[in-house]
Amino acid sequence: MNPDVDFHKIDIVTNRHSLRNLFHAIAGPVVGSFRIDLHLVNGTLFLSRRDRRNASVVCESRADVSFGHSFEKEFSKQKSHLLDSDSHYRLIAYPLGGLKCAVRFEVDAYSSPDDTTADGPDYVPPVNHSSSPALAAPGSTEVVCRGHSIPHDSIMEVKTRGIRCKSLTRLMPQLWFSRTHRSVHGKHRKGTFIRIQELEHDSELSTWEITHQDNLRKLVGLLKELWQITNTSDNKSCVLVSEKAKPRSFNIHSYPDCKPALPQAIIDRYWRTE
Repeated sequence: MNPDVDFHKIDIVTNRHSLRNLFHAIAGPVVGSFRIDLHLVNGTLFLSRRDRRNASVVCESRADVSFGHSFEKEFSKQKSHLLDSDSHYRLIAYPLGGLKCAVRFEVDAYSSPDDTTADGPDYVPPVNHSSSPALAAPGSTEVVCRGHSIPHDSIMEVKTRGIRCKSLTRLMPQLWFSRTHRSVHGKHRKGTFIRIQELEHDSELSTWEITHQDNLRKLVGLLKELWQITNTSDNKSCVLVSEKAKPRSFNIHSYPDCKPALPQAIIDRYWRTE
């Protein structure tokens, strides 16, 4: 964690899921309807994910059930001092077509030589996180540091797939937008896991980036347009809605009753004037 980061130099703050939704809507694969709230904070555009519900949906067809949460629980090990934590997120910054982006995403696990056993590596969630303890003042955020820093090249996505599923193409955008180069796959036959594989994706991600240059440029153009639209709104806030339809369209609505994107104390601390 970097308590001295200067967000004044960041153009876009977003979550990986919103980037993936926008990219897939541009690239062509059918994605469901989605909503993204847009807020401009001292020149930085925030894209906030807004789902109808946070709970995972289990498909009616058993063939579509991934068993992902159960697999993560059974085949990874939680550090003892993090047993009270719910989820683990990482925020990384990188340039995207001239835009400086800060992207938040959930991390499934990490692996290192110190976390190996006779049966193979233990996949352990990252240990640095922030929270708002019950004793903190209302409206405040307190950072609690635990554990140690985890190298980015140690993190990995944990996935499940049926034994007949061979292609990893759909996984590439998720890995690319979080700069994650490793994954663990549990292959199952009707819920019985028969194989666990750890994969490296360096070459696949490089190939994916080259073959999707046109759509990535369109994504950058869309982000710039969203910045302009939000900047011209009365309260620097809008709502983007995209319905599941062909052709895909993006509808931008005003957001007059929205709450501030961040507390003023946070803005004063992390958006330093030139």
